[in-house]
Amino acid sequence: MKRKPNPVHFLAAAALTLAGKGGWDSVTPEKLAKAAKAPVKAAAEFLAEPAKTMAGIADFITDETLKDYRHDNGNAPREALFDVTMLRFDMLQRYRAGISALFSAAMRQPRLSCAILRALRPALKNMMHAARIDVSSAAGEFKLAGMGIVYLAAFMAWRRDDTPDLARTMGSLDRRLRQAENIMQNMKHT
Repeated sequence: MKRKPNPVHFLAAAALTLAGKGGWDSVTPEKLAKAAKAPVKAAAEFLAEPAKTMAGIADFITDETLKDYRHDNGNAPREALFDVTMLRFDMLQRYRAGISALFSAAMRQPRLSCAILRALRPALKNMMHAARIDVSSAAGEFKLAGMGIVYLAAFMAWRRDDTPDLARTMGSLDRRLRQAENIMQNMKHT
Protein backbone atom coordinates (compact mmCIF):
# COMPACT_ATOMS: atom_id res chain seq x y z
CA MET A 1 0.00 0.00 0.00
CA LYS A 2 1.40 3.39 -1.00
CA ARG A 3 1.79 5.91 1.81
CA LYS A 4 -0.08 9.18 1.60
CA PRO A 5 2.34 12.10 1.12
CA ASN A 6 2.94 14.14 4.25
CA PRO A 7 2.03 17.81 3.56
CA VAL A 8 4.73 18.93 6.01
CA HIS A 9 7.31 17.29 3.74
CA PHE A 10 6.32 19.60 0.88
CA LEU A 11 6.76 22.60 3.19
CA ALA A 12 10.13 21.32 4.46
CA ALA A 13 11.47 20.70 0.95
CA ALA A 14 10.24 24.07 -0.27
CA ALA A 15 11.71 25.85 2.78
CA LEU A 16 15.14 24.31 2.16
CA THR A 17 14.96 25.18 -1.55
CA LEU A 18 14.00 28.79 -0.79
CA ALA A 19 16.72 29.09 1.86
CA GLY A 20 19.25 27.86 -0.68
CA LYS A 21 18.31 30.69 -3.00
CA GLY A 22 18.01 33.60 -0.60
CA GLY A 23 19.14 32.55 2.87
CA TRP A 24 17.06 31.20 5.74
CA ASP A 25 15.83 34.63 6.80
CA SER A 26 14.27 35.17 3.36
CA VAL A 27 11.82 32.27 3.89
CA THR A 28 8.45 33.91 4.58
CA PRO A 29 5.03 32.26 4.89
CA GLU A 30 3.93 33.81 1.59
CA LYS A 31 7.00 32.63 -0.35
CA LEU A 32 6.84 29.22 1.28
CA ALA A 33 3.13 28.80 0.51
CA LYS A 34 3.74 29.65 -3.13
CA ALA A 35 6.77 27.35 -3.45
CA ALA A 36 5.06 24.43 -1.67
CA LYS A 37 1.69 25.03 -3.35
CA ALA A 38 0.15 25.15 0.11
CA PRO A 39 -2.17 27.54 1.93
CA VAL A 40 -0.46 30.56 3.52
CA LYS A 41 -1.96 29.51 6.86
CA ALA A 42 -0.20 26.12 6.69
CA ALA A 43 3.09 27.79 5.75
CA ALA A 44 2.73 30.31 8.58
CA GLU A 45 2.04 27.50 11.08
CA PHE A 46 5.08 25.59 9.80
CA LEU A 47 7.31 28.64 10.31
CA ALA A 48 5.69 29.91 13.54
CA GLU A 49 8.02 28.17 15.98
CA PRO A 50 11.64 27.17 15.22
CA ALA A 51 11.15 23.91 17.14
CA LYS A 52 8.20 22.92 14.95
CA THR A 53 9.98 23.99 11.76
CA MET A 54 13.18 22.11 12.56
CA ALA A 55 11.25 19.01 13.65
CA GLY A 56 9.39 19.09 10.32
CA ILE A 57 12.61 19.45 8.34
CA ALA A 58 14.37 16.73 10.35
CA ASP A 59 11.40 14.36 9.93
CA PHE A 60 11.34 15.03 6.19
CA ILE A 61 15.06 14.28 5.84
CA THR A 62 14.77 11.18 8.04
CA ASP A 63 11.75 9.82 6.16
CA GLU A 64 13.41 10.39 2.80
CA THR A 65 16.62 8.75 4.06
CA LEU A 66 14.91 5.69 5.51
CA LYS A 67 12.78 5.26 2.39
CA ASP A 68 16.00 4.31 0.56
CA TYR A 69 17.61 2.30 3.37
CA ARG A 70 17.67 -1.49 3.26
CA HIS A 71 19.22 -3.16 6.29
CA ASP A 72 21.78 -5.86 5.52
CA ASN A 73 21.68 -8.45 8.31
CA GLY A 74 25.28 -9.37 7.44
CA ASN A 75 26.51 -5.92 8.45
CA ALA A 76 27.95 -5.20 11.86
CA PRO A 77 26.12 -2.42 13.73
CA ARG A 78 28.88 0.09 12.89
CA GLU A 79 28.61 -0.75 9.18
CA ALA A 80 24.82 -0.45 9.24
CA LEU A 81 25.05 2.90 11.02
CA PHE A 82 27.63 4.08 8.48
CA ASP A 83 25.30 3.11 5.61
CA VAL A 84 22.21 4.82 6.98
CA THR A 85 24.14 7.94 8.00
CA MET A 86 25.73 8.27 4.56
CA LEU A 87 22.28 7.94 3.01
CA ARG A 88 21.28 10.88 5.22
CA PHE A 89 24.23 12.90 3.93
CA ASP A 90 23.24 11.98 0.37
CA MET A 91 19.79 13.35 1.19
CA LEU A 92 21.29 16.51 2.69
CA GLN A 93 23.36 16.89 -0.47
CA ARG A 94 20.13 17.40 -2.48
CA TYR A 95 19.43 20.48 -0.34
CA ARG A 96 23.04 21.51 0.30
CA ALA A 97 22.54 25.25 -0.28
CA GLY A 98 19.46 25.35 1.94
CA ILE A 99 21.08 23.32 4.72
CA SER A 100 24.13 25.61 4.59
CA ALA A 101 21.89 28.69 4.77
CA LEU A 102 20.03 27.18 7.72
CA PHE A 103 23.32 26.39 9.48
CA SER A 104 24.58 29.95 8.91
CA ALA A 105 21.36 31.39 10.34
CA ALA A 106 21.61 29.07 13.35
CA MET A 107 25.07 30.45 14.14
CA ARG A 108 23.41 33.86 14.66
CA GLN A 109 20.16 32.69 16.26
CA PRO A 110 20.50 30.66 19.48
CA ARG A 111 16.81 29.72 19.45
CA LEU A 112 17.20 28.21 15.99
CA SER A 113 20.38 26.36 17.06
CA CYS A 114 18.54 24.85 20.03
CA ALA A 115 15.63 23.82 17.80
CA ILE A 116 18.01 22.07 15.39
CA LEU A 117 19.73 20.18 18.19
CA ARG A 118 16.40 19.18 19.71
CA ALA A 119 15.16 17.90 16.33
CA LEU A 120 18.36 15.92 15.80
CA ARG A 121 17.77 13.53 18.71
CA PRO A 122 14.69 11.75 17.30
CA ALA A 123 16.32 11.69 13.87
CA LEU A 124 19.39 9.93 15.26
CA LYS A 125 17.20 7.58 17.27
CA ASN A 126 15.33 6.58 14.09
CA MET A 127 18.60 6.05 12.22
CA MET A 128 19.99 3.87 15.01
CA HIS A 129 16.74 1.91 15.10
CA ALA A 130 17.00 1.36 11.33
CA ALA A 131 20.56 0.10 11.85
CA ARG A 132 19.15 -2.36 14.46
CA ILE A 133 20.91 -0.68 17.38
CA ASP A 134 18.87 -0.74 20.57
CA VAL A 135 18.76 2.63 22.33
CA SER A 136 15.90 1.86 24.75
CA SER A 137 18.11 1.30 27.82
CA ALA A 138 20.42 3.53 29.84
CA ALA A 139 23.34 2.20 27.78
CA GLY A 140 21.29 3.02 24.68
CA GLU A 141 20.99 6.63 25.81
CA PHE A 142 24.78 6.74 26.06
CA LYS A 143 25.05 5.31 22.54
CA LEU A 144 22.57 7.91 21.29
CA ALA A 145 24.58 10.74 22.86
CA GLY A 146 27.76 9.34 21.33
CA MET A 147 26.09 9.13 17.94
CA GLY A 148 25.13 12.78 18.28
CA ILE A 149 28.81 13.69 18.67
CA VAL A 150 29.79 11.43 15.76
CA TYR A 151 27.07 12.87 13.54
CA LEU A 152 27.91 16.50 14.30
CA ALA A 153 31.60 15.89 13.58
CA ALA A 154 30.70 14.20 10.28
CA PHE A 155 28.29 17.05 9.51
CA MET A 156 31.10 19.57 9.91
CA ALA A 157 33.21 17.48 7.51
CA TRP A 158 30.26 17.39 5.07
CA ARG A 159 30.01 21.18 5.18
CA ARG A 160 33.61 21.42 3.92
CA ASP A 161 33.43 18.43 1.57
CA ASP A 162 33.56 19.43 -2.08
CA THR A 163 34.32 15.96 -3.43
CA PRO A 164 31.69 14.56 -5.82
CA ASP A 165 31.43 11.27 -3.89
CA LEU A 166 31.56 12.82 -0.38
CA ALA A 167 34.83 10.98 0.28
CA ARG A 168 35.87 13.35 3.08
CA THR A 169 32.52 12.94 4.79
CA MET A 170 32.76 9.16 4.51
CA GLY A 171 36.29 9.21 5.92
CA SER A 172 35.31 11.40 8.86
CA LEU A 173 32.22 9.33 9.62
CA ASP A 174 34.12 6.05 9.43
CA ARG A 175 36.88 7.32 11.75
CA ARG A 176 34.40 8.67 14.29
CA LEU A 177 32.28 5.50 14.26
CA ARG A 178 35.40 3.38 14.82
CA GLN A 179 36.44 5.62 17.72
CA ALA A 180 32.97 5.34 19.26
CA GLU A 181 32.99 1.57 18.79
CA ASN A 182 36.39 1.34 20.52
CA ILE A 183 35.16 3.45 23.43
CA MET A 184 32.10 1.20 23.83
CA GLN A 185 34.30 -1.93 23.73
CA ASN A 186 36.65 -0.47 26.34
CA MET A 187 33.74 0.40 28.60
CA LYS A 188 32.55 -3.20 28.51
CA HIS A 189 35.93 -4.35 29.82
CA THR A 190 36.16 -1.95 32.75
